[in-house]
Amino acid sequence: MERFSLRAVFRKEKTMIFLSHLDIYRLLLRALRRSGLPLFYSSGFNPHPKISMGKALKLGQTGETEVIFYFKEKITPDEFRTKFFPQIPEDLKILKVEELS
Repeated sequence: MERFSLRAVFRKEKTMIFLSHLDIYRLLLRALRRSGLPLFYSSGFNPHPKISMGKALKLGQTGETEVIFYFKEKITPDEFRTKFFPQIPEDLKILKVEELS
């Protein structure tokens, strides 16, 4: 099955600095599910959405990192912004979204 990917660079600020790397990961997964985007799932007994996160940001500090999202269908960065951005807290800023080949 073909998969398509987008890279998003995000910054955690204000109240989000108190969330751990795993909490941010779970928050992003929930937001993806709510957005209704066609996620690419892993195979196996317990499939889960495919996400690749950059290095963990320190707890209690602001910072930037990147996440790669995988989809079953081609999604444009604009479509991603309109569906995904309303699902995340305002203190988690998505700075840049780009397609990967």
